[in-house]
Amino acid sequence: MPEEKLIFEKVVDKSALTDGITIPLAYHDMMYSHLSRSLEHGESMPIQITMNGINYTVQLRNQGFDTRKFNHKDILQIRYSRNSPFATALRKVFNRTSERVEQHAETRTSRERLIIPAKEQEYIMFYAVTGEQSVMLDPVTNGDISQEMDQLARFPEMQIEEMLSGDETAGYDEKMRLTKIRRMNHAIGDSLKQLYGYRCQICGAYIGEAYASRVIHAHHIDYFSRSMNNDASNIMIVCPNHHAIIHDRNPEFNEKDKTYRYPNGYVEGLALNKHL
Repeated sequence: MPEEKLIFEKVVDKSALTDGITIPLAYHDMMYSHLSRSLEHGESMPIQITMNGINYTVQLRNQGFDTRKFNHKDILQIRYSRNSPFATALRKVFNRTSERVEQHAETRTSRERLIIPAKEQEYIMFYAVTGEQSVMLDPVTNGDISQEMDQLARFPEMQIEEMLSGDETAGYDEKMRLTKIRRMNHAIGDSLKQLYGYRCQICGAYIGEAYASRVIHAHHIDYFSRSMNNDASNIMIVCPNHHAIIHDRNPEFNEKDKTYRYPNGYVEGLALNKHL
């Protein structure tokens, strides 16, 4: 079976179900590397996406916005029309989110943005498959997550993170079925670890470098046991020391300035941040 490598993940929203998906800047190089070419500003190309064994043709587009008016990096998107086979298939697979989008469109009284609570979010996982030019999409529905969360309810958060990361020393029942969320968490964690060069986002240290070891942990900022939020925006890469301290003292994370405030008043920021 061809080896799979996560390119990026996306929370399912209205745009994903109707016209397109924006690829985060941090993952542009991974997409280009897999496709063996990059796109110039304003250029597009057809690509194949495989979902549930079916191939769909979509457009990969480097949006041609006016760089004189907008001072930011390229915007790389996967584009398709609302009535395309791919968009239709996405709405069928993610029917729960699709229903919420439709209800919001019918009932809203203003241009307010639909916000789906983390516990009800669904995910699109994009994988590069070795030896193929197409991209594989693995859907993770809310139903998938809810069923597997029932099995995790009796465990403390630190042990849940060990289970999701693939740590076989965690001592849990091997008969537990954590296929979807474990695969998802492991893939996102591995991708972020590579993004940070196996360094802790808090202290910046690569603690295993002298030993040719890549001991580094993926931590859920808003604990997964209560948030069910597996999005990369809720995952931080930390060394074992900081991971243990966070779970021991349960500091409050400030989303705005990206700092942890501990119960004793100590405030600690991030040495590295490429995705939060």
